[in-house]
Amino acid sequence: MTNLETFLADEDSDLHEKYQDLATKFVPIHESVVAGAAARDGGLLTDHGPNHIARVGVMASSLVDQMAAELSAYEAFLLLVAIQIHDVGNILGREKHEQRIDEIWRQVFGDLGYDSLDKSLAIRIAATHGGKYEGGKDTIKAVDRSSDWKGNNVRPQMLAALLKLADELSEEIDRADRTALKFDSVPRESQIYHVFALGLHTVRADVEAGTVSLRFALSEEYFVKKLGKGDDEEFLLNEIYARTLKTWSESIYCSRFLPEVYLTTVDVQIEIFSASMVELRQTIRYRLEDAGYPEVGKRTIFDICPTLKDFNGVGELTPDALISTLSGGLINQEQKVEVVEHQIKQPFLSSIARKLGILR
Repeated sequence: MTNLETFLADEDSDLHEKYQDLATKFVPIHESVVAGAAARDGGLLTDHGPNHIARVGVMASSLVDQMAAELSAYEAFLLLVAIQIHDVGNILGREKHEQRIDEIWRQVFGDLGYDSLDKSLAIRIAATHGGKYEGGKDTIKAVDRSSDWKGNNVRPQMLAALLKLADELSEEIDRADRTALKFDSVPRESQIYHVFALGLHTVRADVEAGTVSLRFALSEEYFVKKLGKGDDEEFLLNEIYARTLKTWSESIYCSRFLPEVYLTTVDVQIEIFSASMVELRQTIRYRLEDAGYPEVGKRTIFDICPTLKDFNGVGELTPDALISTLSGGLINQEQKVEVVEHQIKQPFLSSIARKLGILR
């Protein structure tokens, strides 16, 4: 059991039993999500099954353990239920899957098979993890900051932020279909997603340090050619840039709804090895740090990270520049790139603004 589940069992055995019954009933759905999405959309999703649900639960527990505020038993129950159901809509296709949770729920329980109030709030919390609200990405705004619910004071925005951030930080190596990658049987439109997951071996959120750490390790073969991505193709390095920017944005955004949590920095390390995964060919390190609104806008990764703008004397570290660097042979220890810290300061979210209470 995760720490959240243990807490719920200790605080309210009836709610814990109710949660366990729901989790058991949803197992067949989780086990069929990837196949259902493939049947509707084609391609091959990374793992969205029971292991992913468990991983999100572990990450959410870690975030809760590091928060200043404590959850009530009912809040823990709602968060656990939201984790169980947040991805079930994928079984009907990836597009707008967050809006299909109730349709799947009714298939599992029927119209009268579960407390309608528990269901209503849990689904609304779960739906904030993706999609849009009023045309923008501020989805957590769709739920209340605080609400009285069945005699309990509940903080839906905080629960939604915990789920959204835990889901974002649950991308990792076990979500890749390693067997399919080995036999080159991953559909081309899904290649880059599985390779990205395959390389991401460590994700860690340190609330005290305000930092999310992402560590990648992959063979150079994945960096020297474009990989399939939907109807197009892309270099893996560009995908890592884009995805780490997303993690940075989501971390800052979700932190605003979590008491005394300010995850404003993302530290990235990419180790590129020879085909045998023995010789280290290149190490790339960069840091995304921002005290302001996590809006990338028209800025590129090179605008945000000077480290990547002038990388090791080769200029912008584009995929072509990386290929050129790798083709030059092994680098020695002195040539490895060391961590260089860069900050993008925006007065709107400065430490002074935090102290004045402007942020919240």
